[in-house]
Amino acid sequence: MDYLLKNYSLKQLMIMLSFFSLLLPAIFYSFSTHYIFSNSIKGHMRDIWHKHTKTLSVQAGSLIISESNANKETTLQLFDNPLIIYASVSTQKQLLYSSNQQPPCSVLNILSDDFIETNSSWCFSSITKDYKTQKILGNVLLVISKKTLNELIRQNLNNNLLIITFFTIISFGISCYFIQHLTEPLHKLSLLLTKNTHKKQSVDIEGTLELLSIQNSINLMLFSIEQNEKQVLELSDAHCKAIGASQIKSDILRIVSHEMKAPLHSAQFYLHLMKSGEGSFVTDIMNCLDRLKKQIDNLLNYSRASDNKITVNKTNFSAKRLLQKISEECTPLVKIHKNQLKLNCSYPGQIHSDEQLIKQIIYNLIDNALKHCDKGEVTVDCHSRDNYLIISVTDTGCGISKDNLENIFTPFWQVNTTSSKTREGSGLGLSICQLFAESLGGNISVTSRIHHGTVFTLSIPCPEKHH
Repeated sequence: MDYLLKNYSLKQLMIMLSFFSLLLPAIFYSFSTHYIFSNSIKGHMRDIWHKHTKTLSVQAGSLIISESNANKETTLQLFDNPLIIYASVSTQKQLLYSSNQQPPCSVLNILSDDFIETNSSWCFSSITKDYKTQKILGNVLLVISKKTLNELIRQNLNNNLLIITFFTIISFGISCYFIQHLTEPLHKLSLLLTKNTHKKQSVDIEGTLELLSIQNSINLMLFSIEQNEKQVLELSDAHCKAIGASQIKSDILRIVSHEMKAPLHSAQFYLHLMKSGEGSFVTDIMNCLDRLKKQIDNLLNYSRASDNKITVNKTNFSAKRLLQKISEECTPLVKIHKNQLKLNCSYPGQIHSDEQLIKQIIYNLIDNALKHCDKGEVTVDCHSRDNYLIISVTDTGCGISKDNLENIFTPFWQVNTTSSKTREGSGLGLSICQLFAESLGGNISVTSRIHHGTVFTLSIPCPEKHH
């Protein structure tokens, strides 16, 4: 039983049960009716022929008494029946008539009313008595063929089997039809549960009261699972936010303790030298203060961008003039790193967007390129494509590996280059640029090859505004 339950479906088990529950009664009914019919008809025919033998023995009494040939002809007409395969009339002294030389029932007692049955025949012996003295005068022996009767019984069995088989097949087909309709809701329920493993949709099927009860229980279970998953997701989200907040707090403390402290220490050192009368270091002090200001601005910009508090002020302006202004502001950085900055702008018209945000994005990208490119070349290209403004910043620096490209826009993350020179910064510049680009409805993409340089591409929607 356990094997059947583990290896077969409910539908298959019901079909097998239906098959055997129809087949076994059909076989039992067929052979029991055959047994009853054969015994009944055999007994009936045996009684008929026994009585017929008695009648023949009375009618053959004249032949036995007279032993004349005239009565013999009359008596032979009594045995004219195709089922009689042997007949004999005899007295106690001699055989008066025999259809064969040797009777097939040699063990039959011919001096009494006797009966023997074989597989193929019946043997009847009936004695003839004197009415007055009741003395046995002779007997009549009949052997009746059972061939026709056996064929009739066999034919009845075949017909019975055909009829039972027909009705069994019809009944089995009807059972399969009902089994299909009874198990189909269970199959649909199984498919729905399989599909709803991730969707968690309610189950809706039609079926018996038991199936509807199962459906309601499953829907309650799915609802409970969905509520539990929501709670787990909320707790997981809160946990992730807590971890993220803790990480951001650690990164901010790192910036405050190291990146911001470094320019303050440098400025303090230069002021100490000036106080000692060792020279004027005003320019160096201003550079330290500029570095500190950039760190503070980056933290403030990241805070505003991550909280979706960026205010977008769109105006009409010239992209070419904007890039020229940025180029002029980046001139000191270009000289410090001994690089070359080239501008290629094929966009002659005006654009309608936030000039300050775009300026800050491009400035940060150029600043980032100049820091990672010594005695190299930084190229800024600007053109339009499908109502998008495309600005790319290409450098010939050390490049970025594929593993590092995945984290390039992660806040507080910095690339570990092969250069031994320490790169200054908080690791917020590129993440701020991406957040600013998204606030304008665009994005920033990056491609890079080690020792060949990096390309940052800004794409923002910008319908043209011509003069």
